Amino acid sequence: MREYVLLTDSCCDLGPEVAKRLGLYVLPLTFSIEGREYYNYLDGRDMEPQAFYEKIRAGRLGTTSAISVGVFGAAMEQGRTIEEVAAYVEETRDHLCHWFTVDDLHHLKRGGRVSAAAAFLGTMIQMKPVLHVDDEGRLIPVSKVRGRRASLRALLNKMSELATNVDTVYISHGDCLEEAEDLAAAVKERFGAKEVYINFVGPVIGNHSGPGTMALFFLGKKK
Repeated sequence: MREYVLLTDSCCDLGPEVAKRLGLYVLPLTFSIEGREYYNYLDGRDMEPQAFYEKIRAGRLGTTSAISVGVFGAAMEQGRTIEEVAAYVEETRDHLCHWFTVDDLHHLKRGGRVSAAAAFLGTMIQMKPVLHVDDEGRLIPVSKVRGRRASLRALLNKMSELATNVDTVYISHGDCLEEAEDLAAAVKERFGAKEVYINFVGPVIGNHSGPGTMALFFLGKKK
């Protein structure tokens, strides 16, 4: 019997095979769309990611729900302390870089991240934001570039600036697999990454970021 488990939720957006290989215990968040509630399982058993993004593109926007305290509490009961795991988390948490871009500013507008005027003007001139999650867990717009290709290059440039370990890199995408594969190839060519894992941004996050989201995760000097 295992003495502890590594627990996360489905917003990790890992592929089910990766979660299984790493031995992760994944709690699914929920989302509602067209009057029905679904679980955000990593394997998409309740709703395939492609089907979700088709609904979003058709204008059928949804809502999302967090996991209740009771469910988390029940899942987190363990048999003994896990000091080594805690030390690893303490050591690495401030070095996990999460940089991403979105293709449609109107989804950020819905979440209050950009104003209606900025979303309208930015869409008109094809302005794309480059964002990251800071040390406090806040979503921060860092810069703006013009055009989709420039926004993807900006992610690579941030990796070049910050990365300290490129053995394993993760890419999450909002139903833009071909671009994600191109980005993965560029990461391998430019940085010599050994493993690059690609998976969908799931419905709970994708409901707020929209189709075309591209996120790059790696270990770096700082977040």
